[in-house]
Formats: sequence, structure tokens, C-alpha cells
Amino acid sequence: MFYCFGVLTSFIDSNNTTLLNLSNEEAAHALQNKTIDAFLIVTSAKTEIIQKMLQDPNISLLSFKRAKAYDRHFNFLSDLKLYEGSICLSKNLPNQDITLLSTTASLIVDRELEEELIRIFMKQVKKVHSKESILEDAKEFPSQENLELPIHPEAKRYLEHGDTWLEKIFPFWIANNIDRLKILIIPLLTLLIPLIKGFMPIYRWSIRFKIYRWYDDINAVDLQLDNLSDKEKLEKLYKQTLLLSQEINETTKVPLSYMGEYYNLRMHIALIIDKIERMKKASRVF
Repeated sequence: MFYCFGVLTSFIDSNNTTLLNLSNEEAAHALQNKTIDAFLIVTSAKTEIIQKMLQDPNISLLSFKRAKAYDRHFNFLSDLKLYEGSICLSKNLPNQDITLLSTTASLIVDRELEEELIRIFMKQVKKVHSKESILEDAKEFPSQENLELPIHPEAKRYLEHGDTWLEKIFPFWIANNIDRLKILIIPLLTLLIPLIKGFMPIYRWSIRFKIYRWYDDINAVDLQLDNLSDKEKLEKLYKQTLLLSQEINETTKVPLSYMGEYYNLRMHIALIIDKIERMKKASRVF
């Protein structure tokens, strides 16, 4: 904002005014000592130097009567109203409405600067300058208004759209690297589709193999039962089958979608055990 302390004539040039190039602190000290008549400063209302000068009863803000005219002639200037009591309600500072001139502060970078760095700059600028104060609303700055130089496309994109959904989830460097990989998505998809199609049959076979591999042992037991009359061999085969059933129960873990085939396996081995038990009972009878 243009804060003008003291009294200014209608037209200021080197013929009617002694212009000094002083630092903010030097100018404020000179104005308080009345060695200069006016002090023009561009800064925030929250700065310490502004707060001190506003507390001085011998210094007052100059209200620009033709602020609207400046606004129309210069696109980097706009009029701004500082209302009575805005700075301090208890001391009623300022004691009347003041019309100020607001100017655009631009962040200028080399045109060859990397887009990633521009995006990082914009994130920090937005973080610092998007807060509310007595002279601006929240998220009013940074802004694309009142620019004399063309805005960088990446800066414009960030102001309009903000953080990408990746940047909201991950730190910037991770989100940026993932974003760079998007050009590989289409060729990766063309490779992944046949891989997925080939993987599913292999997966199904690997799950079913956990079940079907036991059928060799079950079938071997069933074949030995045919025409088996030796009680000792029958008892030995019975114990082996019980151990086989226990091993299947403890080691065979399959997804729920394959439980039907798993319980068929359990049912079949239960049938073999039942067959052996019936054969044992029949051998006792004779």
C-alpha cells in the first residue's frame, strides 16, 4: 500500500520538491524530527514502523482525494479505503476514513526457471500472503490482477487450481515424481493388461494345486483298500489316513472363493476314513 505521511502539494517534481532516497527507518526518524515534510512508503499495515508512526500524534496519514483517478490511469494502482478505527479501536486510529493507494508487488523470475521451482515459490507465496488483515480479505493475495508483465503459465495454473490431489496426499517431491510418470501410464497399461491376463490363470492354478496335490495320496489309499484283508495293514493304513487328514487341515490354507473345493477334499478323505472303519468292523465280525 502507498502510505503517505505528512502534507503533499498537488504536483510533485524536482522543481518544487527536494526528493530524498532514504531507508524506511531513516525517513521515519526524519519525519518525526520534522526535517522532511512527507514520507512515501510501500509496506504492510502490520509492520512495526507503520504501527509506531500511527501512534505519533504529530504524524497523520494523507488521504488521496484523486485515488480513483490514479486507479484509472495506472493499472498497477488501485484505491483502498482505510476506515476509521481500523488500526486501533481503543485509540480510534485513524480518526477518520482514509483513502490510500494500493500498488501491485510482483514476483519476477527468469523465464528459464524450472516449472517445479515456480510451483514451489507459489506454494510459499500463497502460504504467506493468503492470510487476512485489516486491508485485505483472506485468500485475496496472491492475485492475477493489476499485472504489467505476463504471468507464467505454471503460476497461473497454480493460482486457478491450487494443489493437485497428489500434492494434497504426498510431499511435493513425491507428488512431482509421480506426476512425471503419467507419460508412462499408457505404455505401462499396454504391458500390464496381458500380464494380468496371464497372471490370473497362474494364480488360480497355484491355489488349486494346494488342494489337488492331496488327491494322489487319497487315491493311493483308496486303491490299497481294494481286496485288503490283512488287519494289521488295514490298521496301519487307517492311522496313515488320519495323519493325512490332520496334515491337510493344518497346512492347506486357501482364499474363501476356493473353500468349496477345499471342503470337497475334506469330504473325500472323510469318505475314505469311513470306508476303512467299516472294513475294520467287518473284519472283526468274521
